[in-house]
Amino acid sequence: MQNLLHESTKDVIESKFDLRNAEKQWLHEKDQLLQELDKTAAHEQRKDDEILFLNASNHIQNTSSAASILLQENAYFEEERKKYEDEIHALEQQHVQTHKLAEMYRNQVLALEEQLCKIREEGDVTREIYKDRSEKMGQRLTLSNERFKELERRRNMEIEGFKTDIKMLRQKLKYVEKQLFRVTVGLTGNSDEIDVLQHVKETAVRSKEMQGELNHLKAKIYNLENDVRHL
Repeated sequence: MQNLLHESTKDVIESKFDLRNAEKQWLHEKDQLLQELDKTAAHEQRKDDEILFLNASNHIQNTSSAASILLQENAYFEEERKKYEDEIHALEQQHVQTHKLAEMYRNQVLALEEQLCKIREEGDVTREIYKDRSEKMGQRLTLSNERFKELERRRNMEIEGFKTDIKMLRQKLKYVEKQLFRVTVGLTGNSDEIDVLQHVKETAVRSKEMQGELNHLKAKIYNLENDVRHL
């Protein structure tokens, strides 16, 4: 745009320069015509007034013709000058409009860049928060896994312990049942009533204890088996 404005201004200046040269040429031709007129008048003094008038008329007509041509050229150059001035004005208006648009676009770009920076900053903050939360959740998950493994290990150990206790209690239960069976068998022998009563009296306390222990063992086995089922 600046180059076009420069070229248009250059053309207008050249047109004005050509117009001035034409004016100078016209003045020069006018001087030459006047000089020729003076020479003609000096050499034709002996001719009559009619010849002098005729020559003068012809000279004036030639001068008028040159002036008419010069006026036409001046009108042409004036028209060209006005046309170039209009073009220059239009280019200046276009330049102003382009500058306004460029300023508007520049402000829009700055606003978008600022918004982009803000979005990037918010994204960075969000990523940091997400990263921190992910790390904390990972730590909690690791801790939970460790606790679960420990609980699983303890559960397995307790199950093994319960199984061992159940096995021992079952063995003890069998032993008590055998002892109780022996007592019962002993009461049904060939002894007389006095011996039986004496034997019952002696073994009553023991039988009661064995029966209580038997019930206790059964209850304990039941509880242990129930605990194992719920583990």
